[in-house]
Amino acid sequence: MQSIVKMFHQWAKLYAKSAPYINMIVGVGIDLAEGNTIGVSIAHTGAGLLVGSLATAAVAFALGGFALPAVAMGVFVAGGGLLAGFAFEAAYKNNFLGTKTGIDWVGGKFDYYNNLPRDYKNKCYQWQKGSYKMSYGC
Repeated sequence: MQSIVKMFHQWAKLYAKSAPYINMIVGVGIDLAEGNTIGVSIAHTGAGLLVGSLATAAVAFALGGFALPAVAMGVFVAGGGLLAGFAFEAAYKNNFLGTKTGIDWVGGKFDYYNNLPRDYKNKCYQWQKGSYKMSYGC
């Protein structure tokens, strides 16, 4: 029995460390599949992850003074983060208080600065007979 508890503890620690990365990869993938740009996808998923993490931390901090069983504490903490994530997603989908507009603006800025080097290369360098030639005025 002791080895099962120890094994579960190790798996839980591994999951807790890897869950944000898995969430980010899956969330960005879903947003890209819905037709968003990479910048908007990263901004939307990052904001949702931040809201869920902060809500989880706030609930854990608020319940820290109570003597609750570990299972009940875990349910409350996970539930707080989950509810905050659902609320954030609903606010984003319905553009509540300009949430979608603001996140899309941040994502658009990310896309703009991400594309600057490629735009500069395309504007200032031209491929001619096997080599790049620099245009004048760059």
